Amino acid sequence: MRLLFLGRKDHEQTQEALDYCKLRFDTDYALGEWGDSLPDIVNTWQGDYMFNFLGRWILPQSVLSLPSRAAINFHPAPPEYPGFGPINWALYDNVDFYGVTCHHMTKKIDTGEIIKPLYFKIYQNDTVESVLKKTYCYELYLFYDIVDMIINRKYLPYSPVKWSGVNRKRSDLDKLAVVDITMSGTEIERRRRAVTYKQWGIINGNTIRDAKPSKSVKGTDGSGNG
Repeated sequence: MRLLFLGRKDHEQTQEALDYCKLRFDTDYALGEWGDSLPDIVNTWQGDYMFNFLGRWILPQSVLSLPSRAAINFHPAPPEYPGFGPINWALYDNVDFYGVTCHHMTKKIDTGEIIKPLYFKIYQNDTVESVLKKTYCYELYLFYDIVDMIINRKYLPYSPVKWSGVNRKRSDLDKLAVVDITMSGTEIERRRRAVTYKQWGIINGNTIRDAKPSKSVKGTDGSGNG
């Protein structure tokens, strides 16, 4: 089987997933970062499967239609959190469980038929960073599982689970990152937990933003067509 793998450049779990594909398939690939142009190989490629593992590109329908069998995304969030900054929103909502989702890709982000979700526990002392690290590990585990299904069964499973959350954008996360004096202490702490990540945090007790600073906060992965 011939495969096109799209992923994030210089990322540990992405590289592990790519290496696994190279062992199992006739694999073409492209790795990139936000802002990179869509690689030429994507427009001319022909084959059986397309895998998107943290890929940074929004793919048009003409590209999603290229694989003869399926274009599959591994979304770093459960079906309850489509769109941008899923971990941030999950922590803001104080949920007990988070997860990852394998689904068919469509032109509209995070709307394709779900193949399989995988959940894990979130604890009260978890942070954006700790949940993100766990997410990448579970995403890789789900990737291995799906690839092995393809190899051994020659077909993909179907999940009855549906997308159920709000498909949020970057602008929604920017709004979450603003606090004011009318908010309760509980609300401010919910927002602090949701957006604090490495150098990003609350400055002067007024606005949660990049401590460098910049115009917007750091959002967790929810990238490409997934």
